[in-house]
Amino acid sequence: MKHTTWLCALLLFLLPLVAKGQQQVVLDESQQEIVKVIETVMHLSEQEAILDQADATTRKAVEVVRALTGQKEYSEKEATNLASALTLEDNHIVLLPKYQHLAETATWDGVSLAEFVKAIDDFRSAGLTSQP
Repeated sequence: MKHTTWLCALLLFLLPLVAKGQQQVVLDESQQEIVKVIETVMHLSEQEAILDQADATTRKAVEVVRALTGQKEYSEKEATNLASALTLEDNHIVLLPKYQHLAETATWDGVSLAEFVKAIDDFRSAGLTSQP
């Protein structure tokens, strides 16, 4: 009985360590705000009818998020991963310094990180200015 209890305790301890996709990203407050912006864009990305009537800023934000994630559907993991490379500085979304060297060279479907950051920041700014 002791061996069974010990084995079960060991499995319960090891299971989270070997679980697929167990990498946990910890975001600061500004990155959590950026996740909300990216999630909003992802939800808009799922709704083609709304996009047909959306402004150019919204369409561009959706385009770059789709390019970087490779999908139209919402994904909390993708939103978190994207936000983990960003921060807020002077009320604008910017790349963290350790990713600056990738801003122009790294591209996904022809979209650079710099274009992604600008589109997401423009989308966020448009939303902030339209609030009462």
